[in-house]
Amino acid sequence: MLEQDEYKQMLTDLIQKQMVVLGPNIALDKARKVPGVKIADDGTVLDMDGNPPMVLKGVANEYMSLSGQIAQMTLNSLLEKYPSVKGL
Repeated sequence: MLEQDEYKQMLTDLIQKQMVVLGPNIALDKARKVPGVKIADDGTVLDMDGNPPMVLKGVANEYMSLSGQIAQMTLNSLLEKYPSVKGL
Protein backbone atom coordinates (compact mmCIF):
# COMPACT_ATOMS: atom_id res chain seq x y z
CA MET A 1 0.00 0.00 0.00
CA LEU A 2 1.36 3.43 -0.85
CA GLU A 3 2.13 5.63 2.14
CA GLN A 4 -0.58 8.19 1.32
CA ASP A 5 -3.13 5.42 0.79
CA GLU A 6 -2.34 4.00 4.21
CA TYR A 7 -2.78 7.43 5.81
CA LYS A 8 -6.08 7.86 3.96
CA GLN A 9 -7.29 4.47 5.21
CA MET A 10 -6.23 5.20 8.78
CA LEU A 11 -7.91 8.61 8.66
CA THR A 12 -11.06 7.00 7.27
CA ASP A 13 -11.05 4.51 10.17
CA LEU A 14 -10.48 7.29 12.70
CA ILE A 15 -13.24 9.49 11.29
CA GLN A 16 -15.72 6.62 11.06
CA LYS A 17 -15.01 5.56 14.66
CA GLN A 18 -15.49 9.14 15.82
CA MET A 19 -18.77 9.29 13.88
CA VAL A 20 -20.02 6.52 16.18
CA VAL A 21 -18.74 8.24 19.34
CA LEU A 22 -19.54 11.88 18.53
CA GLY A 23 -22.25 11.51 15.92
CA PRO A 24 -21.73 11.98 12.19
CA ASN A 25 -22.31 15.74 12.04
CA ILE A 26 -19.81 16.69 14.75
CA ALA A 27 -17.21 14.14 13.62
CA LEU A 28 -17.36 15.28 9.99
CA ASP A 29 -17.40 18.99 10.88
CA LYS A 30 -14.29 18.59 13.04
CA ALA A 31 -12.37 16.57 10.45
CA ARG A 32 -13.31 18.96 7.64
CA LYS A 33 -11.82 21.89 9.58
CA VAL A 34 -8.37 20.50 8.84
CA PRO A 35 -6.90 21.87 5.61
CA GLY A 36 -5.75 19.38 3.02
CA VAL A 37 -8.33 16.64 3.47
CA LYS A 38 -11.51 15.92 1.50
CA ILE A 39 -14.03 13.66 3.26
CA ALA A 40 -17.18 11.98 1.98
CA ASP A 41 -20.37 12.05 4.03
CA ASP A 42 -19.77 8.44 5.12
CA GLY A 43 -16.38 9.41 6.61
CA THR A 44 -14.26 8.06 3.76
CA VAL A 45 -11.19 10.18 3.02
CA LEU A 46 -11.33 10.91 -0.69
CA ASP A 47 -8.21 13.01 -1.10
CA MET A 48 -5.31 14.47 0.87
CA ASP A 49 -3.10 17.39 -0.07
CA GLY A 50 0.16 18.23 1.61
CA ASN A 51 1.94 16.28 4.33
CA PRO A 52 -0.06 13.17 5.38
CA PRO A 53 1.34 13.06 8.95
CA MET A 54 0.36 16.71 9.46
CA VAL A 55 -3.17 16.10 8.14
CA LEU A 56 -3.52 13.08 10.44
CA LYS A 57 -2.23 15.06 13.39
CA GLY A 58 -4.62 17.93 12.61
CA VAL A 59 -7.66 15.64 12.51
CA ALA A 60 -6.56 13.82 15.67
CA ASN A 61 -6.10 17.14 17.49
CA GLU A 62 -9.60 18.26 16.49
CA TYR A 63 -11.06 15.12 18.05
CA MET A 64 -8.87 15.29 21.14
CA SER A 65 -10.04 18.84 21.79
CA LEU A 66 -13.56 17.42 22.10
CA SER A 67 -13.19 14.02 23.67
CA GLY A 68 -9.55 13.87 24.79
CA GLN A 69 -8.94 10.46 26.29
CA ILE A 70 -11.50 8.64 24.15
CA ALA A 71 -9.98 10.01 20.94
CA GLN A 72 -6.47 9.19 22.18
CA MET A 73 -7.44 5.58 22.90
CA THR A 74 -9.02 5.25 19.45
CA LEU A 75 -5.92 6.72 17.84
CA ASN A 76 -3.60 4.42 19.79
CA SER A 77 -5.53 1.33 18.67
CA LEU A 78 -5.33 2.52 15.05
CA LEU A 79 -1.59 3.16 15.32
CA GLU A 80 -1.21 -0.49 16.31
CA LYS A 81 -3.23 -1.50 13.22
CA TYR A 82 -1.10 0.72 10.95
CA PRO A 83 2.46 0.31 12.26
CA SER A 84 4.09 2.06 9.30
CA VAL A 85 2.13 5.29 9.93
CA LYS A 86 4.27 7.80 11.77
CA GLY A 87 4.08 11.44 12.70
CA LEU A 88 2.08 11.65 15.93
